[in-house]
Amino acid sequence: MIRITFNAAAEKLIRQGLAQAAAPPRFLIVPGDGTMPAASRATPAGEGSIDPQARNHPLVVKSLELFNAEICSIIDLRPK
Repeated sequence: MIRITFNAAAEKLIRQGLAQAAAPPRFLIVPGDGTMPAASRATPAGEGSIDPQARNHPLVVKSLELFNAEICSIIDLRPK
């Protein structure tokens, strides 16, 4: 899952952090506090924005559910 979610540089930093913490390199458990943050008002997407496609992507939707996460920003890496 790390290779799907993060680029190579981010994966390297994560693995270095796990090694320094003497954690097994294959497993990372991040306990949640069980609370949901208040829903923030999302800014409307601009014309031709990738925002709706990114928010509705199956991998993103599943990650949001699994990790009780929220999307802070979306970076459009499509060629201009």
